[in-house]
Amino acid sequence: MKSIFKNRQRTNFKKNSKYLPYVFNDHFILIVIILIGYLAYLYANNLKIILQIKPFILQVLIIFLLFFELHSFKFVTYLEKPDQNFLLPIINHINDSFVFATVYSLILPVFTFTFTAIILTPILHGINSSFNFLSILILIFGLTILQWAIFICFQQKIYGKIKDKGFLICKEIILVCTLALIFLPCDWLFLLITLTEVILLKCYDHLKPNSILQINIAISEEEKRQSRILRLFSLFIDLPNKQIPVKRRKYLDFFKKFNSNLQNLFLLTFLRSGNYLGLFLRILIINYIVNFFVKDFIVAIVINFTLLYLLLFQLIPIYQQTIDNIYINIFPIAKLKWQRFFRNWLNKVGYIYILLNVIIMILVSPEHYLIYLTYLIGGLILINLMTKIYFPLREKKVRSNAN
Repeated sequence: MKSIFKNRQRTNFKKNSKYLPYVFNDHFILIVIILIGYLAYLYANNLKIILQIKPFILQVLIIFLLFFELHSFKFVTYLEKPDQNFLLPIINHINDSFVFATVYSLILPVFTFTFTAIILTPILHGINSSFNFLSILILIFGLTILQWAIFICFQQKIYGKIKDKGFLICKEIILVCTLALIFLPCDWLFLLITLTEVILLKCYDHLKPNSILQINIAISEEEKRQSRILRLFSLFIDLPNKQIPVKRRKYLDFFKKFNSNLQNLFLLTFLRSGNYLGLFLRILIINYIVNFFVKDFIVAIVINFTLLYLLLFQLIPIYQQTIDNIYINIFPIAKLKWQRFFRNWLNKVGYIYILLNVIIMILVSPEHYLIYLTYLIGGLILINLMTKIYFPLREKKVRSNAN
């Protein structure tokens, strides 16, 4: 099993490395460097203001940040659908690969925890003056142990050892209480409690040694994990054979009244696909956060234009996904008309997005009306460039590659 895991690890790394040059391109790297530098400048200048906030509020925010960070990383199994048949004879030996998988899954969290601990050091030192370099190491090590405990709970879940929802709720409460220990003067207490939790979870494992792996659940969780990674790549490049979950949302059906019947086909793909609707909401929320916290409006508008471009770029595949449906060929409509219907629909989505952002900008700072007007005009130009120039050229390239 270890050899299978290592082979799939190499295969998955090679597959994902093909997309990395598209993600970390020159323009994106330049924007990230500028953004990180600007955020570091803001953080350094506003650190005194942050430390003036009540310690209790800072502690709650830090606990929420670390709690979210711990749940952002998923256990890597590299299990696939055929495994439920071909690995069935050795299903009891799959657990042998989980030891190596645990170490592999902890690599990225350790780097992230180190970066987070360094960023939070000034704030933690302001809350607790005894916070020093040794406290940073204890924090990183303790968070790593907590992440290990979360991975153990995941393994217990897919082995059917944890079925009670009350147990899962208690686990989250214990996790929050454990994170609160980092603010105590005794640093070693946090480390001692985390080690105790892992030991108790391991003892619980030995109490139920005959549990059988529920491989369907494990495969489903692994597919969800990989789909999250592909969503990030899909912001920058079209992914082949990308599976998109579909779910009807009846409470959103009233939006169909504002489109023609043919445009509703694209609207339904947008509303009933968790990827596209979720992407729209996530980018909109990020835009709101930028408008609230970035006081330099020139930088804020540049970020807003970048997010608008990413949104339109990612919504364009809706056209191909809808047209590829075999039932669409029943309509006696030429491809050029379909493209016109899609451009009109995409324009509406872009206009709504810009309008929502301008409303928030006006509410946050109504005196900068020239900047809002600039963003409005620039956004309209960008939308028309994407729909009338970029989209036809992209579809022409897709058709030529298909032929």
